[in-house]
Amino acid sequence: MDTRVSSSQHGQSGTDKRTTADAAWRGVVQATLEMDVKRVESAIPGVSFDEEVERFNWPIQVKRWLWHDKYFKGLAAYCRTFSVNGALELGTCTGASAVCLAKYAGSVVTCDLTDWSVADPAIFTGRLAFRKCETASDVLRLDYCKFDVAFVDIDHLGLTERLIHLKLHADGFRGDVFYDDIRANAEMESFWDSVHEPKLELDWHSSGFGIVRYGGGKGN
Repeated sequence: MDTRVSSSQHGQSGTDKRTTADAAWRGVVQATLEMDVKRVESAIPGVSFDEEVERFNWPIQVKRWLWHDKYFKGLAAYCRTFSVNGALELGTCTGASAVCLAKYAGSVVTCDLTDWSVADPAIFTGRLAFRKCETASDVLRLDYCKFDVAFVDIDHLGLTERLIHLKLHADGFRGDVFYDDIRANAEMESFWDSVHEPKLELDWHSSGFGIVRYGGGKGN
C-alpha cells in the first residue's frame, strides 16, 4: 500500500509558496506604482517652465516642447512629488529634459557621448552637471544606486537599454527608471516587452514612454 501523500494534499510546496509570495509582492508594487503615477500626473498641470524658457537660449522648437510636451512636465512633476534628491539622465541631447529634472531634483547628472547638441551650455551650473562618456559602454560603469531616479533616452536600438536593465538588476537598484521611445521601432518594443518588473506605459510621448519600478521602489 502506498502511504505517500502528494504535495497537493500537504498544501503548497516551499517553491510554490515562494512563487505565490513573489506574485503577491509584485502585485502590491504594481498597484503602488499605478497610484504613484496618478499622483504625478495630477501634479503636471502645476508645472511651468516659463522661468527656464526665459533664462536659457533655447531654439523655438525646444521652447514649444517645454510649453506643451507632457513628458517634460511629467519628469519635473515626478521629482517634485517624490522630493528626488539625485536624478540621472542618459542621453543629454539639447539639455531640455535635464533642465526639467533639475527644476525640482536636488541634483542631476546628465551623460552623453558629446555635448555638441546642447542648446545652451549655461544650463550646466549649480545642481545640473554634464558627464561625458567616452564610449556607449561607459553607462554600464555608472553607480546607479547613488540616484533616486533615472531617465534613459539614448540610441533607441534596444541593446544598450537591455544592458542598462541588467546592470540595474546586478547593482540591486531600488527606484524608478523612465525609458523614452519604447514604441519607436521593433527593437525598442522588443526590449520593453522583455521587461518583467512592475511597469507602466504612459501617454507622455507619441513614440512611447514607460516607467519601470526596480526592487520595489526607493526605500523598499
